[in-house]
Formats: sequence, C-alpha cells, structure tokens
Amino acid sequence: MDLDRLVERLSDPAFYPEPTRDVEVVQTHISFIFLTDTHAYKVKKPVDYGFLDYTTLPKRLECCKREVALNRRLCPDTYLGVMPLREKDGALSLGGPGETVEYAVKMKRLPNDRRRGRRAVPPHCPNRRRLPRAGGAFAFGGGHQGS
Repeated sequence: MDLDRLVERLSDPAFYPEPTRDVEVVQTHISFIFLTDTHAYKVKKPVDYGFLDYTTLPKRLECCKREVALNRRLCPDTYLGVMPLREKDGALSLGGPGETVEYAVKMKRLPNDRRRGRRAVPPHCPNRRRLPRAGGAFAFGGGHQGS
C-alpha cells in the first residue's frame, strides 16, 4: 500500500475501532505516530539509514516486535502489542480480514506533557526507580537527552 494513502486513512478518526474525536499525526524521521483520544499507533517508514533498515514489511514487523518487547519491560501497561494493518477489497482495517500491508505498534496514549520528547520516563512506569540515568539522559530508551 502506498505510504501517502496509508497516512491518509490512519489520519481519519472513523478508521479506528475505539471512538475518537480527532487524530493527531506526529512524524519523525523513521515513523508516523497516530494519536487517537486513548491510543497511539506507530507505523515505521520504509527507510534505510544504514544504522537501521525498514525497507521491507518483514523488517518492519521484526522492529515493531522488538520495540514492544524492550519497552514492555519498563512500561507493560503502555505497550499493548503489534497490530497488523490489513487490506481487503480496498478497505483498510486494524487486525481485520485481508492481506497484511503494514504493522503498527499499539500503545496507550500518554498525556501530552508525558510524551517522550517532553519527559524521559513516564511517571506511571512501575520500574521507574530502577532505570539507568546519566546526567539527565535516559540511556535505556535510545539516549534521549532529558531536560
């Protein structure tokens, strides 16, 4: 499925199984994150930067699985799993029937002031006190520099 078409469909509140009033789309160099009222769905872009290669669907699936496995150790209630995006007769769905065309990491949506770019460790993580810190850096999650 074309990435622009995928982003357009996932930007529509009517796409999601849970009721949502709006969808906020956040784009990074490697992902699109779709924020509904209650959940976040992260879709990896098909990119190759040398240090990571997401150019095929199996590679993106593996990365999604690793992300969930790694982050569930710290925040098991936030990382909910990997959802297949499937297409059948031109209709796209989360986990429905059809051919798998992409994968998304499904997460519980954090309040805006607790998103990763604003706070290194969500305060509701049960293992918060055991996390490594170095001068405000949260090294475990990829070296995010907190403020």
